Amino acid sequence: MESYLLFSFSKETLNYTVINSILHDLDVVLNNEMFSPIIKRNIYMISSECIENMCKYGIHNLPDAPLQFSIEIVKSTIIFRSSNAIETKHKLKLETYLRFVNKLSERDLKKHYISVINTQKKTEKGGAGLGILIMKRKSNTPFEFSFEDFSKKNTIFTNIITLSLEKMKVYRIQSTKHTPFIQFDLKQEKLEISGQSRPEDADVFYAIVCKWIENHKKGFTNMQNPILRVDLEYYNSSSLKNIVRLIKTIVEYSSDTLTIEWLYENDDDLAQEEALEIAEVVKKQFVLIEK
Repeated sequence: MESYLLFSFSKETLNYTVINSILHDLDVVLNNEMFSPIIKRNIYMISSECIENMCKYGIHNLPDAPLQFSIEIVKSTIIFRSSNAIETKHKLKLETYLRFVNKLSERDLKKHYISVINTQKKTEKGGAGLGILIMKRKSNTPFEFSFEDFSKKNTIFTNIITLSLEKMKVYRIQSTKHTPFIQFDLKQEKLEISGQSRPEDADVFYAIVCKWIENHKKGFTNMQNPILRVDLEYYNSSSLKNIVRLIKTIVEYSSDTLTIEWLYENDDDLAQEEALEIAEVVKKQFVLIEK
């Protein structure tokens, strides 16, 4: 994946009206990107929590120390970077808590998260302290933070959060009246495409799926005995060429042990023939299963 700046802003002050506008702009950007729904949701949630924390705890109206935020894509990693001034007297408490959270295992982080929800302990500015925990759980990587003296009373706090695309082991798109259910579970080695396929723009719909596969090609290669199960009730002509391209992409990055199961209605000879033709095009034998 290429490296590029996905989103950024620099503001002297933030309020919830401005935040809503920023998040709307981010949503537009994400809708134009070929990310899976899960990745989009994680990007949005991490960004939202990060920006709200900057609004609550950052010092506003400092021309030489604006509230800054950016999202950068570097190969298969999404990097969130925030920078804002805080009161120096809060530095030790913040640093101690971030180090504490960084050391928590996934299991202990979950316990601490539940504990904070149950106690509803408030901070001085009214937050429940959940923002940091939510960002840590969504990214599942340690915070990279630093403090730089700005004045006698203020310190510049910079925090970097990374979200690895390689760790997204499950890709899921829920079905609609016009689009199929798609789920690729790399851990369980089960891949599924089912339902109907007649999206408004099949090229765009399937390009997003193929892009996710390309970003996770190591995960596909590492599967020992993957099974792709195709159970499509109906697909139109524009979908057909994209389904073929999708299966070709899966075959390309998967091992020779990949099994493709193609389901078709009992006594539907034409559907069986079409499956055999697709198998010939993708150069991979299908296991045909009557329903």
